Amino acid sequence: MVQKNTTSSVSSITSEEIKNLPLRSVADLALLSTGIVYSNAANASGIVIRGGRPDEVAYYVDGVQTTNKLGGGEGTYVIANAVEEVQVLAGGYSAEYGGANSGIIKTTMKTGTSNYKVGVELRTDSWAKPGKEVLKTYSYGRNDYSAQVSGPVIPGDNKYRFFLAGQYLSSVTSPNWYPELNIKGVVDNNVNSQGGHDTLDIYWPARIAGKNDFDYQFRINGNVLLDLKPFQVRIGGTHRYINFNNGYFVGNLFNGDRITKTEGYEQTGNIKLTHFLTSTTFYNINFNLYNRYQHTYDKDYKFDWPAYGDSIAAAKYGYTMRSLGVTWTDPNVYAIWDWTFNRYGTRPGNFSKVKQSYIGATFDFTHQIGVTHEIKLGGEYSRYTFRSYAWSNGTLNQVRSNPDDTWGMIAVSQRPSYYGYDFFGNNLDEGVDGAKHPVFAAAYIQDKIEFSDIVLNIGLRYDYIDSDGWDLVDKTNVKFTSDGLIRDDQFKKTETSNTISPRIGFSFALTDKTVFYAAWGRFVQQSKLRDIYLGRPYVSRVVTGGNAYADPIGFGIKPEKTTQYDVGFKQQIGDNLGVDISAYYKDIKDQVTAGFQPSAPTASHQSYYMLENADFSTTKGIELKVNLRRTERIAAQLSYTYSDARGTGSATRYSTRFYLIWQAPTYGGEFQMPTFLMPLLFNYPHSGSMWIDYRFGENDGGPILSQLGMNLLFRFNSGRSYTRIDPTTSDYGASEGSAQHHGVPIEPYGTSKTPWAYTFDLTIDKTVKIGPVSTNFYVTIYNLLNSKNEINVYAETGSGYDDGYLSTAKGQAAAQRNGAKYVEMYKWMNYLTAGMFNSPREVYFGIRLDF
Repeated sequence: MVQKNTTSSVSSITSEEIKNLPLRSVADLALLSTGIVYSNAANASGIVIRGGRPDEVAYYVDGVQTTNKLGGGEGTYVIANAVEEVQVLAGGYSAEYGGANSGIIKTTMKTGTSNYKVGVELRTDSWAKPGKEVLKTYSYGRNDYSAQVSGPVIPGDNKYRFFLAGQYLSSVTSPNWYPELNIKGVVDNNVNSQGGHDTLDIYWPARIAGKNDFDYQFRINGNVLLDLKPFQVRIGGTHRYINFNNGYFVGNLFNGDRITKTEGYEQTGNIKLTHFLTSTTFYNINFNLYNRYQHTYDKDYKFDWPAYGDSIAAAKYGYTMRSLGVTWTDPNVYAIWDWTFNRYGTRPGNFSKVKQSYIGATFDFTHQIGVTHEIKLGGEYSRYTFRSYAWSNGTLNQVRSNPDDTWGMIAVSQRPSYYGYDFFGNNLDEGVDGAKHPVFAAAYIQDKIEFSDIVLNIGLRYDYIDSDGWDLVDKTNVKFTSDGLIRDDQFKKTETSNTISPRIGFSFALTDKTVFYAAWGRFVQQSKLRDIYLGRPYVSRVVTGGNAYADPIGFGIKPEKTTQYDVGFKQQIGDNLGVDISAYYKDIKDQVTAGFQPSAPTASHQSYYMLENADFSTTKGIELKVNLRRTERIAAQLSYTYSDARGTGSATRYSTRFYLIWQAPTYGGEFQMPTFLMPLLFNYPHSGSMWIDYRFGENDGGPILSQLGMNLLFRFNSGRSYTRIDPTTSDYGASEGSAQHHGVPIEPYGTSKTPWAYTFDLTIDKTVKIGPVSTNFYVTIYNLLNSKNEINVYAETGSGYDDGYLSTAKGQAAAQRNGAKYVEMYKWMNYLTAGMFNSPREVYFGIRLDF
C-alpha cells in the first residue's frame, strides 16, 4: 500500500470502488480525494483543488485534455461504467504535466477483455410523478440507461480487443427544495387592452425547478487495442450529444410555450502508438482531437434569427409583436407587486452558437539506465479554434425598429459579442473579429534517480503559450470608427509567453512500510480564455467608459504562475491499513482581476474598467487519508483536509460592478484594488469524506446474505467565507426581489462563515445468478437524512432562510401596503427558491446485468 518511488500527492479510485460507490460522475469521485472541495460561491463555483481557482484545474480522458479552456471545468463527460480509474494529482506533479496550476483530474477508460462481456444497467428515480410527494420524498423524472460490451475483435485472437459503452440520460427537473406556490386573485398593475386590470392566479407545484425543461443526452465511449508486438496501438474516443429545453421559471408562467432549446455535442479522439525498442526503452506518440459545438435557439424560428424580431414571422405562430417604436416599457408583461410575468407571445431569449476545437500531439521517450536512472523526455503541442456568436432580444428589436441603422451602430448600441463569425453568423477566420487560435506547446526532461532507500525525481519543463489575444496600442487614448467601434489599427497582438519551470521531488523509505516524500515546483497556466475573448462591439462599449460592466475584457493578459511546496508521510499498518499525511503551501501570482484604466486628457472616451494580472493568493493546508483494504467483509476510506486560502480576489468577475466598493480613492484620483490577503470565497477550512463498504462474498453468509452489500458515504465541510453587510444599506437587487444583494460591509472582508454541511448517501445491493447472467438489484439514496444544509446565505442576515428585506422599514411598508399574499410571494420568489440549500433526498432504483 506504500509505493516507495512516489514523490507527490496522488489519489486514485478504481473501477471496483466506483461500482460500489453511490457516485456516478468523475467530478463527484474526484471530490473524495483530499485537498478538493466544491465551491458554491457566486462567480467562483466549481471544483477547487488546494485553494486555487476553479479554472486552474485540468481534465484529461485517456491522455486527451478535455478542459473547457474558455470558462474552466470539464469539457466532456465519461460514462461511469466505462471508467477504469480516476486519478487526482493535487500537487507536486512531475515536469511532464502542465497547464494546471492547482491540480489534474485524469480519467482512464476500460479496455477490451480477452473474453466477450456484456453489461446492461437501468437506473431511475421515475417511480412517481414529479411534483407529487410519495413516502416523504419526491421523484424528479431522472433516468439513466447504459450498456457496455468488450472482447476480442476476432474471436479467439487476443491481439485485437475492443471496448464500447453507450448511455442515455434524461430528466424532467433537478432535485430542489421549492415549496408549492398557490396564490389566487392577484391584480395586474398594468392596463390591459380593454383599459382594465387583469386578475390572475399563480400556481407552481412543489419541487419543480422549471417547467417544460425536459432534457436528454447520449454518450458513447470506446476504444480498440491492437497488440502488434513490439508495437501497441490504442484508438479511442468519446461522443456526447445534448438536447434540452431551457424551460421556464415562474416569470414565464403565462408564456410557457415560448422557450429556447439548447443542442450540441462534444467529441474526443486519440490514437496512441507505443513502441518497445528494448526491455528498458520505449516511446509513445499520441495524436488527439477535441471538438465541441453548442447552439441555443427559439424552438419555432430555430436558426432564422432575423425572424426572431419580425412581426410577419411571429404571426405564423400566433404571436403578436409590439408595434414599431414602442419602447420596452410597453405593458407586454403582467406587473404584480415587485415582479413581472411575461404575457403570451413574449420572445423567450437569445440566439447563440459557440464552437471549440483543438488538434494536438504528445510524445515521450523513456529509457532506463541500469537500476538507478530512468530518463524521460517529451513534448506536446495543441492548437485550438474558438468561435462565438450571440444576439440578444434587444439587438433584434433594434434591427426590426431601425432598418436604416448600420451594423456598427446596432452592434455598439446593443453590445453583442461575436468572434470567429461575421455580423450575419458566417465563419470569419482573419482579423480582429476572426476566430481565435491559441497555441500551447511544451517540452520537458526528467530523471528519476532510484537508490535503495532514496528516490529523486528532478525535472525541467518549458511552456510556450500564444493566447492569440489582443492588446491595445494605447489603453489611455483609444480611437474609434464613426459607428463607435474600436479601429483595427488600435489593436496589437498579445506577446507570447515562454516559461521554464523546474520540478524537484524526493522520497525516503524509512522502512519497507514507511515513506517520507517532498516536492517543490513551479507551474504556469493561461487563465481562462473567456477573460480575453469578447466580441469587438461589446469591448467597444466597455472601453468608452462611464459604466462598470460585470464582464469586462482583459488586454495583454499574461499567464498565471504558482510555486508549490508539498511534503508527506505514508505509513502501512499491518497488511490492509494505509495512512497518508501531507501538507502543502502555494504562492499564486498574476491572477486575473478587474482594474481601473484612466483615460488621457485628450481621449474621446472616459476611464474604464478592464481585467489585468493583479491578484495574488497564498494557500496552505494539511491532509489526512486512511485506506482500509477489504478485511473480512469491510473496506473503508477516510479523507480530511484542513486548508486556509487567502488572496486579494477570488475570481475575475467578483470585483466588478457592485464589488467595486472594495476600491479606495488614491492619489491622483485613480483607484486601486486591495493588496492585502483576505479569506477567499471558496475557503472551506474543514472538508472531508468517509465511506464504508460492507459486503458478503459469493457463497458467504448463506443464500440470503450471499453477495449482499452496502456502501455508506458521509461527506462534510465547514462553511465558506463571506462578508456581512448592513441591511439598511442593501439595494436588494435591481428590484425588491433579487437574490443578488449589495451593501456596506459591517466587518472585515471574509470574517463570517456559512454553516457546516453534512450529507449521507447510501447504496444497498444484492447480486443473484440467473443462469449465465449475474443480476445486481440496488437502491441508492442521496442525502439519506434529507438534510437541508445552507450552502449559501444572505449577507444581510447570515441565513439562507431570510434575506432581511421584510424586516427593514421599506419591506415592512411594502408588506403592510400589499398584504399577506405579497409576503408569501416575496418569500417564495426570493429566499425559498434562491439556491441557498443543497439538494434534498433523491431515491434511485436500479438493476445491473452482466453476461
